[in-house]
Amino acid sequence: MKYAREVLAAMRPYPGRAFRVGCLVRMAVGRRSLSAAEAESARKGVKRVLDELIDVGLVERRGGNTKSATYSWCGFYQNHNIKSCHSGRYLGQ
Repeated sequence: MKYAREVLAAMRPYPGRAFRVGCLVRMAVGRRSLSAAEAESARKGVKRVLDELIDVGLVERRGGNTKSATYSWCGFYQNHNIKSCHSGRYLGQ
Protein backbone atom coordinates (compact mmCIF):
# COMPACT_ATOMS: atom_id res chain seq x y z
CA MET A 1 0.00 0.00 0.00
CA LYS A 2 1.30 3.36 -0.99
CA TYR A 3 0.86 5.33 2.26
CA ALA A 4 1.18 2.54 4.84
CA ARG A 5 4.65 3.55 6.04
CA GLU A 6 3.63 7.19 6.50
CA VAL A 7 0.39 6.36 8.33
CA LEU A 8 2.18 3.96 10.67
CA ALA A 9 4.93 6.48 11.35
CA ALA A 10 2.35 9.12 12.20
CA MET A 11 0.10 7.01 14.43
CA ARG A 12 2.29 4.48 16.26
CA PRO A 13 4.18 6.96 18.47
CA TYR A 14 0.86 8.35 19.78
CA PRO A 15 -1.38 5.50 20.95
CA GLY A 16 -4.86 6.71 21.83
CA ARG A 17 -4.53 10.05 20.05
CA ALA A 18 -7.41 10.75 17.66
CA PHE A 19 -6.43 11.51 14.05
CA ARG A 20 -8.71 12.62 11.26
CA VAL A 21 -8.11 11.42 7.71
CA GLY A 22 -7.18 14.90 6.51
CA CYS A 23 -4.45 15.19 9.12
CA LEU A 24 -3.00 11.82 8.11
CA VAL A 25 -3.14 12.77 4.42
CA ARG A 26 -1.15 15.96 5.12
CA MET A 27 1.43 13.94 7.07
CA ALA A 28 1.64 11.33 4.30
CA VAL A 29 2.15 13.70 1.37
CA GLY A 30 4.34 16.19 3.15
CA ARG A 31 4.23 19.89 2.45
CA ARG A 32 3.76 19.70 -1.30
CA SER A 33 0.57 21.12 -2.75
CA LEU A 34 -1.72 18.69 -4.56
CA SER A 35 -4.28 19.07 -7.28
CA ALA A 36 -7.84 18.05 -6.42
CA ALA A 37 -7.41 14.68 -8.15
CA GLU A 38 -4.10 13.99 -6.36
CA ALA A 39 -5.60 14.95 -3.00
CA GLU A 40 -8.55 12.60 -3.55
CA SER A 41 -6.19 9.80 -4.56
CA ALA A 42 -4.08 10.35 -1.44
CA ARG A 43 -7.20 10.41 0.76
CA LYS A 44 -8.40 7.12 -0.70
CA GLY A 45 -4.96 5.56 -0.21
CA VAL A 46 -4.79 6.63 3.43
CA LYS A 47 -8.36 5.40 3.97
CA ARG A 48 -7.42 1.98 2.53
CA VAL A 49 -4.51 1.73 4.96
CA LEU A 50 -6.76 2.68 7.88
CA ASP A 51 -9.39 0.12 6.85
CA GLU A 52 -6.77 -2.63 6.78
CA LEU A 53 -5.43 -1.59 10.19
CA ILE A 54 -8.97 -1.63 11.57
CA ASP A 55 -9.48 -5.14 10.17
CA VAL A 56 -6.43 -6.46 12.05
CA GLY A 57 -7.36 -4.61 15.25
CA LEU A 58 -4.54 -2.08 15.44
CA VAL A 59 -6.63 1.01 14.78
CA GLU A 60 -10.02 1.99 16.14
CA ARG A 61 -12.54 4.21 14.33
CA ARG A 62 -14.75 6.54 16.33
CA GLY A 63 -17.67 8.43 14.85
CA GLY A 64 -18.80 5.85 12.31
CA ASN A 65 -18.28 6.39 8.60
CA THR A 66 -18.94 10.12 8.70
CA LYS A 67 -16.54 12.89 7.72
CA SER A 68 -15.97 13.63 11.40
CA ALA A 69 -14.69 10.11 12.15
CA THR A 70 -11.42 9.87 14.02
CA TYR A 71 -8.90 7.04 14.06
CA SER A 72 -6.61 6.09 16.91
CA TRP A 73 -3.78 3.60 17.27
CA CYS A 74 -4.77 1.15 19.96
CA GLY A 75 -2.64 -1.93 19.40
CA PHE A 76 0.96 -2.89 19.40
CA TYR A 77 3.06 -5.53 17.77
CA GLN A 78 5.60 -7.11 20.05
CA ASN A 79 6.88 -10.67 20.21
CA HIS A 80 4.40 -11.71 17.52
CA ASN A 81 1.39 -10.83 19.70
CA ILE A 82 -1.14 -8.26 18.62
CA LYS A 83 -3.15 -6.62 21.37
CA SER A 84 -6.67 -5.88 20.29
CA CYS A 85 -8.10 -2.58 21.47
CA HIS A 86 -11.65 -3.91 21.47
CA SER A 87 -11.24 -7.02 23.59
CA GLY A 88 -7.98 -6.44 25.46
CA ARG A 89 -6.86 -9.97 24.49
CA TYR A 90 -3.75 -10.99 22.68
CA LEU A 91 -4.45 -12.34 19.23
CA GLY A 92 -2.12 -14.76 17.53
CA GLN A 93 -1.44 -16.98 20.51
